Amino acid sequence: KEIYRMYGFDPSLPPPPYTEHMKLFTKESWNTLTGHLEKTATQGIPYDLELEMEREHASFGWMRAIGEAVYDEHDRIIGLRGTAQDITESKEKDDELIRTKNLYESLFQNLPLAFTHGELIYDDNGEPYDLRMITLNQKHEELTGIVSKEAEGELLMKVRPEIITDEQRQWLKVIEHTEKTGESQFFEFWSEPYQKFLEVYMFSPQPGSAATIFADVSDKKAIEKELIDAKDAAELANKQK
Repeated sequence: KEIYRMYGFDPSLPPPPYTEHMKLFTKESWNTLTGHLEKTATQGIPYDLELEMEREHASFGWMRAIGEAVYDEHDRIIGLRGTAQDITESKEKDDELIRTKNLYESLFQNLPLAFTHGELIYDDNGEPYDLRMITLNQKHEELTGIVSKEAEGELLMKVRPEIITDEQRQWLKVIEHTEKTGESQFFEFWSEPYQKFLEVYMFSPQPGSAATIFADVSDKKAIEKELIDAKDAAELANKQK
């Protein structure tokens, strides 16, 4: 009855001939099914497939088909048996999850701010000495020169050993505070390795890790300095009058 329902057949009628089954699947799924059926019938290889069904050349659902060979007492293949399950709903949910994942991945990679997510590595004394980088986006790569594909899952000391200076070890302590307390932090600082002023927002997305969103604000700081210098010059000129 389940197969009749999936196919849209009248259950009061006898099973349709094998040749009619071809019309129930997309060409790709039909080729996949017949290829596996042949291997099962001749070699006894079982199959577990996800097949796309169609009606009048339009997709209308998905089927999971599982099959195996039937043997006689002499281990000769005498037939096939199997089951079919309508997996349309679960397949649609899976597809929606994939679309959502791809959407967020696109947003993440095209974010105009640098992003990195990592976890600290501690020494025997419980002091942080390195950072394992879990995820980085494209903007992070542009700002730091650290190639995402080469760095993800690696230690910062391995990827950019020149970055781990005494000054930068203090930066690890800042990360440690967020990791252990879960408190978010927002600040600006001058990065000596990158020769940039960075505006940083740090938070803990899950216990034992920290994520950082940051932007190069060097131009903004330069403008601020120019404004301050201009103000100071104007005040000095007024005093000299």
